[in-house]
Amino acid sequence: MTSDPATLAHLRHELRTPLNHIIGYSEMLLEDVEDSEHAEFARQLRRILDHARRLLALINDIVVLRGSSEEPGGAEPVSDALLAPSDEIVAVSAALKKIAIERGASDLLPDLERVVIAADYLSDVLRHGVAPPAVARAATRPAEDISDGPAEMSGSPAPSGAILVVDDNESTREMLLLRLARGGYTNVASAADGREALELLASRKFDLVLLDVIMPGLDGFAVCERLRAQEWTRDTPVIFLTALDATFDKVRAFSAGAVDYVTKPFQPQELLARVGTHLSLLQMRRSLEERNAKLREEIEAHLRSKATIECLVEEIQTSHNFGELVGESQPLNRMLADTELVAATNSTVLIQGETGTGKELVARAIHSRGARRERPLIKVNCAALPRDLVESELFGHEKGAFTGATQQRRGRFELADGGTLFLDEIAELPLESQAKLLRVLQEQEFERVGGTRSLRTDVRVIAASNRDLQQRVATGAFRADLYYRLNVFPLTLPPLRERREDIPRLIRHFMNRAARKIGKRFDEVAPAFLDQAMAYDWPGNVRELENFVERAAILSRGSILESDGVFTTAPTSSTSALAATKLEDIERNHILRVLEQTRWAIEGERGAASLLGLNPSTLRGRMRKLGIHKKI
Repeated sequence: MTSDPATLAHLRHELRTPLNHIIGYSEMLLEDVEDSEHAEFARQLRRILDHARRLLALINDIVVLRGSSEEPGGAEPVSDALLAPSDEIVAVSAALKKIAIERGASDLLPDLERVVIAADYLSDVLRHGVAPPAVARAATRPAEDISDGPAEMSGSPAPSGAILVVDDNESTREMLLLRLARGGYTNVASAADGREALELLASRKFDLVLLDVIMPGLDGFAVCERLRAQEWTRDTPVIFLTALDATFDKVRAFSAGAVDYVTKPFQPQELLARVGTHLSLLQMRRSLEERNAKLREEIEAHLRSKATIECLVEEIQTSHNFGELVGESQPLNRMLADTELVAATNSTVLIQGETGTGKELVARAIHSRGARRERPLIKVNCAALPRDLVESELFGHEKGAFTGATQQRRGRFELADGGTLFLDEIAELPLESQAKLLRVLQEQEFERVGGTRSLRTDVRVIAASNRDLQQRVATGAFRADLYYRLNVFPLTLPPLRERREDIPRLIRHFMNRAARKIGKRFDEVAPAFLDQAMAYDWPGNVRELENFVERAAILSRGSILESDGVFTTAPTSSTSALAATKLEDIERNHILRVLEQTRWAIEGERGAASLLGLNPSTLRGRMRKLGIHKKI
């Protein structure tokens, strides 16, 4: 056994380094997770810190080393008092990393990965020991052996890497080259001044630079600043090697971007130890970057899958499907026949019809009957999108593209790739966004907001509107070229008043659904309900009828669906009277009737938006356009 001070110091260094990494990164992680959505990580991080600090306090007591003449020097396996907390750190850090990946905590993963790497290295040193550095052996050999040539390397070889020595003193350069060669570094070049160093660094890749300060022309500080300013040398470690030992010079060196500072005259063992440490750190950082790149790819794939799944779940959970295009009237059958024809193609479809006629149901029917039915159907309500976020929602954005863009986000066109994109209320799309949508339809490519790379997309577009797009084209509110691009195959949905023969069947259909929803049972529909429904003109169409039936189901006390209290605020008007009134006036009057019925409550289950089958923000937007204001 041996207790050689250099070997002991080396062993303690090899143990302290990973412990310092574990403690430092765990403390930063603890600060990040406390009072955040990842607060559950805090308890396990404190466990890691407790074990690491206990191990650090025990390091100075390590004196048992392998050192017999038969076995090259190194540390024997240590006691369970050190192995037990080390094993606990390895297990807890690995478990935390796994949990972070599963929960998509990508902001925690880089530092957790560093803790895991340091914990594994610490465990390996404790179990198997570490050979003393080769330079320590060379220093103990007789002088005549040292002068014969490079020392034979025993134990682990020095970390590999290309090193550049920059010093204006030729003797210093030669001495450094010799010392580095004896330490096992064979890929070493030298430069006599700053300009020559920059030329070498521009022509080949170096892993570390030993840099003097006082040199003719560019001094070491200027060289280091230029290296940090250039992308291809920004990460190259720089160790200053100089006779300047003032605190001011050291602060200036680190401010310029140096990773270490060694004063002349230096101890060769110290210099080689620092070089080896920084090369090892560089190799670990590059390995970590490779792992992080792979991890980012996995996280992006996970987020992409998650976003697609969420959209699919939203589509699956919706209460509508193709089977709910209920009715047997001639207008409906004619429209469904056209739907069957266009579903088998990839043509763009423009669905027009009054609000509540079932435009979204028809879009789903086209998608489910087409070749893209196994791919997602992504819905976008253009009227509900904030004006300044329309392009971000449609095309996505890059991280930092605008205030609040903290990460890259894929738009609806990317999510719908290979499938169908349903653009509801397309007439509400701002003119500036219409131009970009036209380009996507024409060229099948786009850029994310804040991005420069064009992305290809294969999407079938189905658009819908309850407004007269031709009239909006004539007034300049909608681009004519976009209208013609969308109007490849137009479908016009008949309003409910034009297919009254379907009303009894629809009432029974919605009655059965309402019964399941509220936990009641209905056997029949009261004749009075049917009579009033057939006489009413249904400006809100099928959606309004569904809401009336659900209201009647709530109010009815027996097994017969009654109309008491349902039609009291819904006056009937003849079709001829409707024809003589502008569509906007009809819509305004109907919204006013519903608002008065709900006492101007817009949101909630019994609010006007729910009764009208609209999103609250959409209803408010229509109220502003129609000039509807609550009287005070």
